[in-house]
Amino acid sequence: MERFLKKGCYAGHVQALCTQYRDKRDVMHEALLKDPVEGLEWVRPSGGFYLWCRLPEGVPNMMLLSNAAANGVSYVPGTAFYLGGRGGQYMRLNFTYPSKEQIVVGVERLKAAIRATQRLASGTRKEALANISPIV
Repeated sequence: MERFLKKGCYAGHVQALCTQYRDKRDVMHEALLKDPVEGLEWVRPSGGFYLWCRLPEGVPNMMLLSNAAANGVSYVPGTAFYLGGRGGQYMRLNFTYPSKEQIVVGVERLKAAIRATQRLASGTRKEALANISPIV
């Protein structure tokens, strides 16, 4: 590390990483825009390592996490970053570690898992409501 710093390689290395991460961020952003999931919201970050998404209304985060894992993709639920169980409507996606190709595949798998979870959660609520008897 000392030689790396003394040779003046640090600034160039940081610049190269910034370029790589910017490119990967853009790949993730474009993949999310392609055939978007209705109600999924995010802001394209100006820097950093992660892209934060707000899940569509009615998508249970833990059910989605399970479905996403079964679909070969993962994310960090927002609840990991909030106190008191809040943040369940958010998820954090990392774009620095996977390759550009893995990002595209991962986003497609994640969108499929979100859509499947929407269908499951919607069906679960309808079934639950159908089984409620009126109080007389």
